[in-house]
Amino acid sequence: MNAFDKFLQNNVLVTLSKKDLLIQLQLGHEEFHGLDSLTLSRWVKGSSKPSLHKQLLIAQSCQCLPAYIDAFEEAKISNPDERIFTNFLNRFDSPYHQILAYENQEYLFHHQGKNTDLYPYVKRFSDKIGASKRITEQVHSSNVHVNAELLAIGEKDNAGIESFVWMLHGFNAHLDCIGFARNEQDYSEKNCVAVTLTYYRSSEHFFLLCGLFTNLILERYPKKKKVVIVFRGREGLMFAEALGGQSICSLPDAKFGNLYIHEFDFLRLLANPIILNTAKRYSQTYRDHIETLMTQPIPISDLG
Repeated sequence: MNAFDKFLQNNVLVTLSKKDLLIQLQLGHEEFHGLDSLTLSRWVKGSSKPSLHKQLLIAQSCQCLPAYIDAFEEAKISNPDERIFTNFLNRFDSPYHQILAYENQEYLFHHQGKNTDLYPYVKRFSDKIGASKRITEQVHSSNVHVNAELLAIGEKDNAGIESFVWMLHGFNAHLDCIGFARNEQDYSEKNCVAVTLTYYRSSEHFFLLCGLFTNLILERYPKKKKVVIVFRGREGLMFAEALGGQSICSLPDAKFGNLYIHEFDFLRLLANPIILNTAKRYSQTYRDHIETLMTQPIPISDLG
């Protein structure tokens, strides 16, 4: 028996017959065109299970991604990917970062609004990276208003933030600035979420913010098709490649590290064991606090 068979039995097949599920998957996803009733029965009985990507496709198709995360048991990460991930995290735990830590209570924030309204929160970070500053100024000067979200850790009034994930819905305005030819529909607000800037003071902050972020997009934006992420530095590039990203372009920055813009299939990225394990670890924290977080900051000490 494995956790996925229990998910199928307790969350999917209570409202859908195996026959209807089989037809729904075969018609809805290319990945299941060859699926037969015998294989599906094995999944239900727990004698075998599909890949993590196919598991997420089933959960998405049945509109029960949060329930899937609740039932999910952490997956094994390959040794090469584990080494790359460890090197990526080691940057955040440098003793030199710790001198920046606030002595006062830390708070967790979530803000939604237009990019131009929320940008002042992250401006002091973005302005230090030449390419990031230049592209942002071009987007703002073109009078394009993009829906944005900020997940951050900082002081109570959020006047200064320590760590954050800056997310945009749609990426066409930025791709115009770098002259990238594409199908605009693929990068539209409807289909694409873009993480264009991040900063983590510690690996602890990384896990908390990324765990909450992954649960957020799985629950609230499950129909997105593409994720664009901007990575920085050599370790960031190696991590992007380990996650299966496809390069859009790189932008040079000799001082703070080149920017590497990569794109991912939405569910293939989230099916990576590193990402999915992190989502699982913070799924209960997300459930317990997301509604409050949408309206007011929460002390980190209250997260449990």
